[in-house]
Amino acid sequence: MLSQRIVKLFLFPDLADAVDAAAREIEASAVEFDANLAELRRSGGALPQVQVQLDEVDELCARLRSALTPGVERMGRSQHVRIVLAEGRRLPRYVDTVVKLCARLRHEP
Repeated sequence: MLSQRIVKLFLFPDLADAVDAAAREIEASAVEFDANLAELRRSGGALPQVQVQLDEVDELCARLRSALTPGVERMGRSQHVRIVLAEGRRLPRYVDTVVKLCARLRHEP
């Protein structure tokens, strides 16, 4: 899942001494996530249930991106990592809900 790839790249860029490469991969993954979210919006059409869930996913994605950026409120690395992990765990659950909802609604008459 793209959100998990973003979190993984955030957590482990030092292992390969590739901080710049990890930052580029995070950005590329975020762009791909946005494209997939836009496709879900298009395929969800005018179904209000899907649009509500997609709005939630969009908000959680914004929260994850915000968490990736260091700030005064998360001065230490460990605190910053905990925040990113927490946001990174929420997002896949919501995406999974949207995908299941789309599949269920597609099969309803």
